[in-house]
Amino acid sequence: MNHPEPLLLYDGDCGVCSAAVQFVLRHDRHERFRFAALGSPIARKLLEAYGVSPKLDSLVLLDRGQALVRSTAMFGVLRRLGGVWHLLRVGQVVPPRWADAGYDWFARHRGRISARLGLSCPVPTPEQRARFLD
Repeated sequence: MNHPEPLLLYDGDCGVCSAAVQFVLRHDRHERFRFAALGSPIARKLLEAYGVSPKLDSLVLLDRGQALVRSTAMFGVLRRLGGVWHLLRVGQVVPPRWADAGYDWFARHRGRISARLGLSCPVPTPEQRARFLD
């Protein structure tokens, strides 16, 4: 299935995920990233095309013909952002199984984290809206 890359699929009902999208929007100097909520029709079709479970509760980065999930997706986003954010990829020295375990722990608690930090799902500005797929 043809789509713009890199494409970040995220949980549109999660404050932490929305904060991650807002972070990428702020730091994506070249405006390369596109976004789609995991529950959207386009995301469901793409997940199927890439053989990724539609029940996956994770960020999914579609980039260079691959579907990256969990910590691998996070590190892929940092790689694509470049600049100082690229340096945070030093976390990749952690074995993937451990990095995914940390990611999964955080994901299980993200609702409480969102509430504690007062994170919500902001509406994209009209300029940003063009970067979101429905």
